[in-house]
Amino acid sequence: MPPFLQLEMELKVARAEHAANLEKKLAEIRQSQHKALEEKVNEIRMGARRRIEERIEESRTESKKQLEMQLDKLRSDSAYKLKQQLVAERERLQLQLQAEREWLAMT
Repeated sequence: MPPFLQLEMELKVARAEHAANLEKKLAEIRQSQHKALEEKVNEIRMGARRRIEERIEESRTESKKQLEMQLDKLRSDSAYKLKQQLVAERERLQLQLQAEREWLAMT
């Protein structure tokens, strides 16, 4: 085989090997980028999940505070109403006692 054809063949083989190496490197880079993107997506998802969980917890805490405030108000209102009823009952009993004393004084 003439040296020129031999060199041309070697050049074709070298180009083919170089192209194969470039394709291999490109595939590795793509795989690396894909993996990095997957990790970033997972990181973003975890961050979003954490933020959602924090918001849920804040909402629960706020709801609990509001319920406790409503319960305290109900207790306070109930205590006030009960006190009013007791005062009214005491006044009624005092009037009844006074009326009975007056009746006994008249007899």
